[in-house]
Amino acid sequence: MMMLRGYKDKVAAITGAASGLGRALAKELAARNCHLALIDVDAPSLIKAAQELERPGIVVTHHCADVGPRKPLSGSQPKSQTPTELCIC
Repeated sequence: MMMLRGYKDKVAAITGAASGLGRALAKELAARNCHLALIDVDAPSLIKAAQELERPGIVVTHHCADVGPRKPLSGSQPKSQTPTELCIC
């Protein structure tokens, strides 16, 4: 298992990012200059969260998707981002 030594310029994919713990983790990682791929089924709340987390120096993308047990996560990471180094589900 790889241990991260800081979050600056790393990419984190976070499911449930529109509210609760997912949103709180996204906020903390953004404060540490981590790029974010936010994923949630609640599109309006997801867009609002992405707008609130945007800041110079980091890339924040949002993806409306259901990643429940029967849905694959593939395709949620945009091609413009570097490989995901942290996945929070």
